[in-house]
Amino acid sequence: MRPAPLLLALLLAWAALGGLVLGGLLPRWSWALAAVAIALPALWDLWRQSRRPSPQVQRELPEALALGVCREAALRLQADASMSVEVFDLVPGGWPLESLPQRVRLQAGTAATLHYHLQPLQRGHFRFEGVHL
Repeated sequence: MRPAPLLLALLLAWAALGGLVLGGLLPRWSWALAAVAIALPALWDLWRQSRRPSPQVQRELPEALALGVCREAALRLQADASMSVEVFDLVPGGWPLESLPQRVRLQAGTAATLHYHLQPLQRGHFRFEGVHL
């Protein structure tokens, strides 16, 4: 989870307000009031987001991945609730990727498949660490 651009802008404005308070141009309570006005909706949004179920993700790979050959892979996502997500697959060993991250809008009860390309750089057995949503 990462903060929304609006929250970052509000925190920057709050820091600027702190500068005005330090300069004696505004009373201290205005800075505290602004902190509460930013924190309450941010905490509410964090609580709502933590209760929202994550989509189910299934990775589809070719049976064999040849060294240095760019191959197509896919991620199949399904969600119980409608949501927009940005998807990035955590491939092993820093392999080069094409077409990631991708943003997709999932409808409740339906599936979406995202295709991308990866290129293995080493031989051996590797483990995909997961998918970043």
